[in-house]
Amino acid sequence: MNRFNYICIMELELIRGCSQQDRVSQRTLFEMYSGKFMSICRRYMVDNMMAEDVLIESFVKIYDNIDTRSEERRVGKECRSRWSPYH
Repeated sequence: MNRFNYICIMELELIRGCSQQDRVSQRTLFEMYSGKFMSICRRYMVDNMMAEDVLIESFVKIYDNIDTRSEERRVGKECRSRWSPYH
């Protein structure tokens, strides 16, 4: 298995874990994406405390509304297009 396939499988496992309320999966997903999300929040919020609040509320919504089947399709499609030799 190459490195890129492993990344896609890892993301799918995290999504499955989050949909089952697994705290380790939720924490891992947060650690993977919180930096990027926080930079977006800082662009729109005046102070850092407000940006952090928006970040946390956003992740709560993600965890509450994660749908494993649709996410599996999205991640699978993204992985195929991202690592396709034709792109």
